[in-house]
Amino acid sequence: MFQYENEARKFYQLLIERLKKFGLEIAEDKSRILPFGRYKGTKESFDFLGFTHYNAKSHWGKYCVLHRTSKKKLKIKREEAKKWIWEHMHESIADTIETLNIKLAGHYRYYGIYGNYIGLIKYFVYVRQELWKSKRRRDQSYWLTWKKYREILKIHPLETPKIYVTSAY
Repeated sequence: MFQYENEARKFYQLLIERLKKFGLEIAEDKSRILPFGRYKGTKESFDFLGFTHYNAKSHWGKYCVLHRTSKKKLKIKREEAKKWIWEHMHESIADTIETLNIKLAGHYRYYGIYGNYIGLIKYFVYVRQELWKSKRRRDQSYWLTWKKYREILKIHPLETPKIYVTSAY
């Protein structure tokens, strides 16, 4: 990040030259200089490392950059979770939840940053519902009502969302 656009453009050109020395190149379609920050007044956001970064105000009314799970990455993570859950449909609920909790904890540790709690909750609710659907469908008698499922989750709870990083400073 640079304060002045001309510094960013100079660095960008030097980076292209430096990478050429190692036989690498920048993906032009993914790289750009974006005016972003407190004084730029832009409403534009950008995706980087699975997060959408955007300008916002904190609870105290001060400028901050907030991060949310990018829509593209969230869709991929949901598809992966659904696929895994349905592949393990015939395992016991206890075993499935035990392994699923490890996967959920990994998701929360990466995406569990300040400002992204709603995204974590949405992912958690999705996984919980897909687990219920798969276990309910397992024997095709639909014995597992939502009420019974909630009782099972009291015995074998799913990992709940947690914020691990509260500040980038």
